[in-house]
Amino acid sequence: MKYKIMLFAMVLVLTGSIACFNSDTDIDDERMGESNSGMEDKPLNVDALKDIIGITAENIDGKWTGQYDPGAGGEPMNMEYTFKAEGAVLKGTSIGGANGEQIPILDGKIEGNKISFALSVDVSGQELKFNYTGELSGDKLYLNFELAGGGGSFTVERAK
Repeated sequence: MKYKIMLFAMVLVLTGSIACFNSDTDIDDERMGESNSGMEDKPLNVDALKDIIGITAENIDGKWTGQYDPGAGGEPMNMEYTFKAEGAVLKGTSIGGANGEQIPILDGKIEGNKISFALSVDVSGQELKFNYTGELSGDKLYLNFELAGGGGSFTVERAK
């Protein structure tokens, strides 16, 4: 007996959509094993699919820009990051401070399409540490930060 198996190659398109390419392959009983009774249709788990086909934050290299709106009458702040993935380590800088200085990323990590890092900023002689987490989706990076019990969230996009 022959089994007809549909093979799918999943490719992440930068827009975040997934394209499918297929081909039919015949596999006989010997290669298939004695039983396929354990096989069943299951819903597609997108996070698992991303892990399988290698969609990771390792594609994060480059400049990212956006704005953070603090609300409550505060002025929106321009945010700029330059990231570089080195395996599971995230390196880079952020532009900040009164003089627009480059602030190095600390404790940067990459796990799948998720990142985490910290920034240490000197404000009038007092060190403030911002802890960030984020999720990469195509050309958008959704960031959350915590600072002394408070925090916020915003989105940055890959600079063109």
